[in-house]
Amino acid sequence: AKTFVADADGTVWLCTGDLGFIDDGELFVSGRIKDLIIVRGRNYYPHDLEAAAEAAVDCLNAGCTAAFAVAGEDGERLVLLAELKRSHLRLADYRREFAAIRSRVADECGVQLDTIALLKPGAILKTTSGKIRRSACREAFEKDSVQVVARDELHQDLGIGVQDIDAGTAKKPALPEQALLRQALLLASPDDGVHLLTQYLAAKVAALSGLGLEQILRPSCSTDTPVMGLGIDSLKAMELKYFIDDFLGINLPVALLLEDRSITAIAEHALGLAKNTKQATAAVPEDWRQGAEMPLSLGQQAIWTVCRLDPQTAVYNMPLALRIASAIDTGALQAALRMLPDRHGQLRTIFSVNKATEPVQRLLPEAEFLLEPVACDDEADRVQQVNARIRQPFDLENGPLLRAQLFSTASDDHVLVFCAHHIAVDFRSLVILLDELKGGYAAQTAGRTAPLPPLTARYDDYIAWQNVYLDSEQAEQDLHYWQDHLQGELPKLELPLDRPRASATAYRGGAETLSIDPHTTQKLRKLAGSSNATLYTVLLGLFNVLLHRYSGQQDIIVGTPTLGRPKQDFADLVGYFANPVALRSRPVGDKTFIDFLAEVRQTVLGGLAHQDYPFSLLVEKIQPDRAGGLWPFYQVMFVWQGGSSAVPDAVALALGTPGAAIDWPGVKAESLALTEGIAQFDLTLMMAEAGGGLSATFQYRAELFARETILRMLGHFQCLLQGILARPELRLSELPLLTIPERERQLFAWNRTRSAYPQDLCIHQWFEIQAAKTPESTAAVFRQQSISYAELNAKANQLANYLRARGVGPETRIAVCMERSLDLLVGLLAVLKAGGAYVPVDPAYPLERQDYVLDDAGIALLLTCSSRVETIAHAKAVIICVDAEAPVYADCCAQNLHPLALANNSAYLIYTSGSTGKPKGVMVSHRNVVHSTWARFQYYQEPVGCYLLLPSFAFDSSVAGIFWTLSRGGCLCLPEDGAQKDPVALGALIEQRQVTHVLALPSLYAALLEQVPTARLASLKTVIVAGEACPGSVAG
Repeated sequence: AKTFVADADGTVWLCTGDLGFIDDGELFVSGRIKDLIIVRGRNYYPHDLEAAAEAAVDCLNAGCTAAFAVAGEDGERLVLLAELKRSHLRLADYRREFAAIRSRVADECGVQLDTIALLKPGAILKTTSGKIRRSACREAFEKDSVQVVARDELHQDLGIGVQDIDAGTAKKPALPEQALLRQALLLASPDDGVHLLTQYLAAKVAALSGLGLEQILRPSCSTDTPVMGLGIDSLKAMELKYFIDDFLGINLPVALLLEDRSITAIAEHALGLAKNTKQATAAVPEDWRQGAEMPLSLGQQAIWTVCRLDPQTAVYNMPLALRIASAIDTGALQAALRMLPDRHGQLRTIFSVNKATEPVQRLLPEAEFLLEPVACDDEADRVQQVNARIRQPFDLENGPLLRAQLFSTASDDHVLVFCAHHIAVDFRSLVILLDELKGGYAAQTAGRTAPLPPLTARYDDYIAWQNVYLDSEQAEQDLHYWQDHLQGELPKLELPLDRPRASATAYRGGAETLSIDPHTTQKLRKLAGSSNATLYTVLLGLFNVLLHRYSGQQDIIVGTPTLGRPKQDFADLVGYFANPVALRSRPVGDKTFIDFLAEVRQTVLGGLAHQDYPFSLLVEKIQPDRAGGLWPFYQVMFVWQGGSSAVPDAVALALGTPGAAIDWPGVKAESLALTEGIAQFDLTLMMAEAGGGLSATFQYRAELFARETILRMLGHFQCLLQGILARPELRLSELPLLTIPERERQLFAWNRTRSAYPQDLCIHQWFEIQAAKTPESTAAVFRQQSISYAELNAKANQLANYLRARGVGPETRIAVCMERSLDLLVGLLAVLKAGGAYVPVDPAYPLERQDYVLDDAGIALLLTCSSRVETIAHAKAVIICVDAEAPVYADCCAQNLHPLALANNSAYLIYTSGSTGKPKGVMVSHRNVVHSTWARFQYYQEPVGCYLLLPSFAFDSSVAGIFWTLSRGGCLCLPEDGAQKDPVALGALIEQRQVTHVLALPSLYAALLEQVPTARLASLKTVIVAGEACPGSVAG
């Protein structure tokens, strides 16, 4: 290498071998080029590996660890040397320490260590200043001159090609030894074949799980342990499936790996398939290969159709953003970006219609892909420009289908926005592209070529595979499964929305992110393990419970994308592979979470077993109702990204997780959450592994939900999570949902309703005060009759004096059984003024109920009208006809009576409906009636003009209308019996009497809105709905 080099300006620089960058005129050194470890095309920094190892155990000397790579038969092998503390030199067994180091390094750095060697104190070679001499340590290791106390090899004790197994995406077996092994397995006796394959698969499981092979093979764990108990989740199961499929030439159902199956059982099943299965091959037609027109995959066809109908839609734009707070080499970035379409054909594909009017795609030989620099005045201008650019539609007929723009406010302040069309990429594709872009940029800045492995397939291979699959018996079985799973009436999730759903939408989205710490994540893993479930299944079950508690529904469908890459050859391809599945669950409040989780697990296994059936074709077959522009089957999605193959920073970028540090050499970068994204669904929960914990991003349609609502939802999600971890045996209805501040607010703050009110006043006295204020105002109307406050007060006083003369006083119960009329109001007020308590008996009640109430309440005196005397049950009660006996009490004093009843005496006794048995009488005191009436004064600011009394006076809700109105100077409007359920008649009455207030059932009010012209209801100021569930359409 040259010692001195000159840049484009002619400035001469000294090459020191350091990695770093210049920020604001200052040089920052971040490492050494020669220390950079490159394993299987990916860059790793030794200090990251060393720090993870030292954090995993307490037996190592701090700052005395060296990580480096050595050449192996199949490429670079990763080695870690670490000094032991003297207190740990004489341990009999270091397997626990090795397992902990492997697990921590795999979790934090995404790579498996091939060799770990624990050394004696002082064995790590250092400079005089104390820096690790990694090159010298490597030479000593290769010469076998290091002082090793204990050593652990990833492949030790297994002599059958385990060196080809790594923790990343499994490579397709190609070595002659592996071909021979496959042949030997198929020819061996059943027992020998299963034993050999079990040993071979154990090494792969060890690599995927981060456990040492010794740990898996020891008796306490063993190959008879279910693979999920060995740390295999749904995404790692896909990698294991790829590995087995390519090795044996079979199509192993991934659901098999997530059942309670051991490595031995899986090996036995896989060998059986290998010996008995003949798979159809998917040959790509020759004209496809020659750059001619190709058909679309079924997933692409569905997207193309939407875009064809609405070319301006941005719903399938997939944007993500990276904030860069340092200088960036735009030339290197441009070169790295150009590499992507050169490598991945779907990025230079265009879509059109052929002569037969069928959609086709054509692969261009090359595509011009440029980085677009955008100068911005300030941050506000940048936000505005970014939001506008990410919503720009793509031109599918001319391309390109990938855009990259660099929005800059200064030389060290950039936002890189990466936006692709969904027809060309899926989530996994974005992760691949971002990881390759990072590697390409690093290579360009270092003046070398990015070491990327060759791709073994193209997207047309996937289309050919799909065509073969659709003609297979398996596709028929998958279709039958989904038809059964989605049979019957399909539920529509009714989440409480902040804004009504519009027929047209721009799919504007927002997102809020929650971080779950490693300790809680470990508890979730433990719960998953004890339930024989994956972490994905536990999180999906938790999300379903949240939706159940929000909606109250017991039949819920959540969409979730599957990887959609049935073969390992497709694993690292860029294209639209993701195939969503509709997972239906039935969360019922009486189920425990453990029982519900078991049901969700079975649903997930069924979905995975039949995941290959194209979603768009399923929609075509079942044709679900899509009224109102709803997505088929579901409006809510759950997305999970985890597993050993995930590239953490690329995943953080693709998910839009805010503030996640991005490891780009020489660049200070972090992921950026877009202020205005694109949301295809009402609500999407996207979860990923992040820094030992979890990241949960709630993406939502801003047209439906307010940000504050989603923030509350995040809090409720946390509360449910903690409640489930604390007591998973609780019923779903018992799990805690409210946050501590919400509980405090609901239980205490909202109940701090103490206010000064007239505690010694009786309810009729309030009416008397109002009558004195507005004597000539109309108190009530019925048919063509009306009565003023002065008249109503005088008649009630006269009848009250008459009742007192008959012995009525405090706690005397007087039954009132009358039709709606002005005399009814006279009777109720008269009982109260006399000091008694009225007991309402609806004349429409059956005689048996009337008789029961009169007998149970001990009624001796009953007020009625002459038309009802012969049709009511009166038992032993003395009857007073208010209308017929009016001349008798007309001579009584019309002045207010001296009060006999006190505030704590009963005002009325009302009986329940008796729906759960016999009706029960409830006594209510004057003080309580006054209190509730006072509360209405405080809450309802609109003064009562005219109140339409719809409930029967035998219902407690009638009390609110009667005394609220008569204590505030309003007019009480009484409809005729029978008219209170006729929307048209009520509409006419509202218009005639200019009604301002009404209390009604939600269903009755909905009928009013539907059947009565809006102009007739213009006088209404306050409508109170109660008595049954209120749909959002009525409340809105």
